[in-house]
Amino acid sequence: MSDTQQSPDWWLASDSKWYPPQSRPLPPPPPPAQFPPQWSPQPNHPPAPPSDPYRQTPQPPYVPFRPPSIAPGLSTAIEIGMWCGAAMCALMVILGLAAIAEVQSWNGRFTSLQYENASRGLIVATTFGGLLYSVMLVLLIIWTWKAAKASEVLQSGPRTWRAGWAIGSWFIPLASLVIPFLVIGEVDKIAKAPRVDGRADSIWHSTSASLIGHLWWWGHAGALVIWQIVSMAFPTQSAGRLTSLSLVDLLMGISAVFGALFVRQLSKRLSPTLINEALAEQYAAVARV
Repeated sequence: MSDTQQSPDWWLASDSKWYPPQSRPLPPPPPPAQFPPQWSPQPNHPPAPPSDPYRQTPQPPYVPFRPPSIAPGLSTAIEIGMWCGAAMCALMVILGLAAIAEVQSWNGRFTSLQYENASRGLIVATTFGGLLYSVMLVLLIIWTWKAAKASEVLQSGPRTWRAGWAIGSWFIPLASLVIPFLVIGEVDKIAKAPRVDGRADSIWHSTSASLIGHLWWWGHAGALVIWQIVSMAFPTQSAGRLTSLSLVDLLMGISAVFGALFVRQLSKRLSPTLINEALAEQYAAVARV
């Protein structure tokens, strides 16, 4: 270092001092080469194709932790209840016929106490039958809801009756005689339709509900209508009232038999095993895309 240049190859630093050539600092290395984002210098890696903003990647169907289905325990409880209801109706028919024979033997001359004694067994059976009917109504509402939700796995597109109707339709006066079966009938058509990649084929719209389901529901609805007519048309204590109520009991018992068969049939079509198989087919169809 010196205040004056000692040789032509000495260099002047920023501190106004002269330094010998061996102390000159090396220049900084050049910056690395910049390549376009879609170009790679490696020959074994071809450039990535530009992304298509309009291309949609198929998504697998949403599957909750437990897919909606009809649990075997629920359907079994309803079947047992309906068979018990059919047996109870048969008992009420027998007790009603016995009461009718006793009342008719009096040729219309009987007291209220005699009528009550003649129909006592029928009254007791009717009371237990009403309790069983109330329990079955609650179970059927739950079963209808679960069936409607399970059918959405097979057909999530447009339909006439959504799952909300499976509950609300039971509480609409007069309409409760028709709409619940329309909901159940639509579920039945979806459940028995051929499946394509785990979903109900579009022809399900043109099919009809099972005959067993029609016999169950309309027999039950007809019995309720007749019961209302009998309640208004006949005196409280008369042989005609007993005869009409026996007809109602007979119709209710027959419809309960068809109801038990229909519940078993539809519950098998929407069982957890078949719903899981349908979901597996839907996943396989997405994987093939």
